[in-house]
Amino acid sequence: MDLLILILGPWIMIGDFNEVHNYKEVSGGDFNLTRANFLSQMMDACGVMDLDSIGGLFTWRRKSQYGGHIRKKLDRCLADVDWRLAFPHSLAELLPTHDSDHNPILVSCMKAASRRSKIFHFQAAWLHHPEYKPLVQSTWSDTVGNVISKLQAVQKSSERFNSDIFGNIFKNKRQLEARIKGVPQHLDYCQSSDLINFERHLQNEYNKVLVQEEMLWYQKSRENWIKFGNKNTKKFHVQTVIRRRRNKVVGLNIDGIWCSDEDSLRREALSYFRSLFQEGGSTRPRSLHFSHFPHISIDLYNSLCLNPSLEEVKPALFSMNSYKAYGPDGFQPIFFKTFWNIVSSEVHNLVSTAFQSGTIDPKLIETLIVPIPKIDDPMSLKDFRPISLCNVMLKIISKVLVGRIKPYLNSLISHFQSSFIPK
Repeated sequence: MDLLILILGPWIMIGDFNEVHNYKEVSGGDFNLTRANFLSQMMDACGVMDLDSIGGLFTWRRKSQYGGHIRKKLDRCLADVDWRLAFPHSLAELLPTHDSDHNPILVSCMKAASRRSKIFHFQAAWLHHPEYKPLVQSTWSDTVGNVISKLQAVQKSSERFNSDIFGNIFKNKRQLEARIKGVPQHLDYCQSSDLINFERHLQNEYNKVLVQEEMLWYQKSRENWIKFGNKNTKKFHVQTVIRRRRNKVVGLNIDGIWCSDEDSLRREALSYFRSLFQEGGSTRPRSLHFSHFPHISIDLYNSLCLNPSLEEVKPALFSMNSYKAYGPDGFQPIFFKTFWNIVSSEVHNLVSTAFQSGTIDPKLIETLIVPIPKIDDPMSLKDFRPISLCNVMLKIISKVLVGRIKPYLNSLISHFQSSFIPK
């Protein structure tokens, strides 16, 4: 605690702490909860957290008297919140051991260069600007075509709006802070009602920017347990930094060799998941006794084919989390909810067309395949599980179907598979 009081600004601790934080950081040896609590209490008192690391979990190894190995995570990098915000791309890499039983740790603070193309993402902070909603309304009504065409037009107009009108939130915030700071200095020499009104105007604009900034980090953090509007900007920012850092793939073990080249990782991931999901040799039974399979009733068949009403489509949309991950089109449910009075007719028509024709526009079924780490320290592609990020329109169609099938699930699914029935 005395050390914390003496330090000003961001700080980080690196070295051998001679303790583990939890039972997962011990292999082949005993775990002492009391000693682990000492380390936890120190981290809480100093307000620090573990820096994300690659290259392995255990940093210390020793042969045991029974011929095995004891492995522990004794060395670590601990940083406070200000450090994580100042260096959001910082990373600790465990290097190979040589003459020591401890792994050296290399800390990098800079972001690695990436050639990833820029993808459009709807920003919820735009909703707090007075000119954005009229822009969406005019763009939507002036564009000819279905929902897909209108969303593409809104995307282009939103990008121009962000560049020409909305601007960079952080740059606007710095400029307003500088101007607000300068007004009292002028008032010290000249009392003016115009200056007082101007200061009030700047403060109002500054409050708007603070709301936009909080919404930006709230949207990126995806934290549902913290309420927006409680001045949690810093909390949202930290959560975003930590989540991005943990999901960032810096390097993987490929054929026994550690690889961090971005092109090699991309090729290996594409090859791995393509071979995983492609159709392989299948064994087809000679005969199937369909009498043993459950059959859908006439009522269910008619229900599934029925043209959905607007009252059925709206609950399907509004039951979604407003800030779910983006699909390929870059829009989240919050966009459709906010502009429902504008987009409802076209959304309903598209869903109805899908039920009437039995076909869906290929652009609707496009998905983003995203590998999610299954463990804290992924070392190979087997440590990831792929998920598909769908467009909101495809989710609406799926939810309408699920809502219709749900009342009949008990008659379609065996009692031995009851865990598959949602409660």
